[in-house]
Amino acid sequence: MDRARNLTMLISRVLVGAIFILHGLIKATNLEASIDGFATYGVPLPTVSVWFALLVEIIGGVAFIVGYATPVVGVLFALVTVGALVFVHAENGFFAGKNGIEYVLVLAVVSVGIGFNPGTIGVGLSKARDSVRS
Repeated sequence: MDRARNLTMLISRVLVGAIFILHGLIKATNLEASIDGFATYGVPLPTVSVWFALLVEIIGGVAFIVGYATPVVGVLFALVTVGALVFVHAENGFFAGKNGIEYVLVLAVVSVGIGFNPGTIGVGLSKARDSVRS
């Protein structure tokens, strides 16, 4: 059972990490448009906010995939997605089909859940789990 759980958590980390990396790469490859978009939505300090988001998404995505600092990354992912929820999606209601909060809310919750329960497959994860159990 532990083997299946750990494999499932690895697959979950890879998929969630990849989603964030792709979102970060979109911002990085369209930097000016991203800054303009953040400004249009009323995000404070749009240039700083875009850089913060894309660095969290790209670097954090890689860290999440390999299993490094997953609780910190999970919380940072949640922070970025809650920002998107507040500034972009909240006014559109709940459902993702209408650009509502559904998708970003799920990403925030799943990121924190996986971040604090990453399984033992990854960089330093088995050692971290062993030291917690001792």
